[in-house]
Amino acid sequence: EKEKHRRRVHISRRNVLDLCITTAIVAVTTGASALLVKWTDSSANVTALYMLAALLVARTTEGYGWGILASVMGVFAVNYAFTDPFYKLNFTAAGYPVIFISLLLISIITSATTGSVKQQAYRSRASEQRIRRLYEFSQQLANAHDTDSMIDLTLRYLHELLGCPVLYFQNEDSLVNNQERVCGEISGFVSDSIERGAVEACFREKKAAGAGTLLAPYAMFHYIPLMSGETMLGCYGLLWKDN
Repeated sequence: EKEKHRRRVHISRRNVLDLCITTAIVAVTTGASALLVKWTDSSANVTALYMLAALLVARTTEGYGWGILASVMGVFAVNYAFTDPFYKLNFTAAGYPVIFISLLLISIITSATTGSVKQQAYRSRASEQRIRRLYEFSQQLANAHDTDSMIDLTLRYLHELLGCPVLYFQNEDSLVNNQERVCGEISGFVSDSIERGAVEACFREKKAAGAGTLLAPYAMFHYIPLMSGETMLGCYGLLWKDN
């Protein structure tokens, strides 16, 4: 719950920041456009400035929605402040609909494309980070001196990779004696009869059990058997993030 709350707070703050960035860039563009019109006595290049503003917004904010919003704001700003009749909205005059629809479409397409490129770059960086963590994990695993060290490394890796609490039971006796290994904050789940039933089903059937399966589906954890051929070496339990 704390992690979800922090994520919501982060998203809320980021949205406020992106709104401020969008508003500021459009406002600065409007001021620059006013100066340009004053110096050149022509508004021919104003639309290009707002297209640039939409690209800047898409580049400096998260997602592509803000770039589209900047495009819409730019269309209204150009129509209101830089076309005749000035300081009135009028999209019906001859030639205006085509001009402004073209501006809006071009800005939206470029903003959406920029946002898509940013998302692809973000996914690429995330993939690189996962590969690097996996390589580091494999190196640590190769240097482990005993089974206990390997189990602890695996628990920590799964916890860091998935961002959820992880359990490990070496056998059914460890369940009976409450000797599970834990990585992450967990309180009292193992003593719950549903959870214990899911772990027992995992060992008995040598199949995944618990949340998201047909074996004890009402459990909070998703239990995965650790197999070596036909031999079961243990059972990992993952607490789904949405629980």
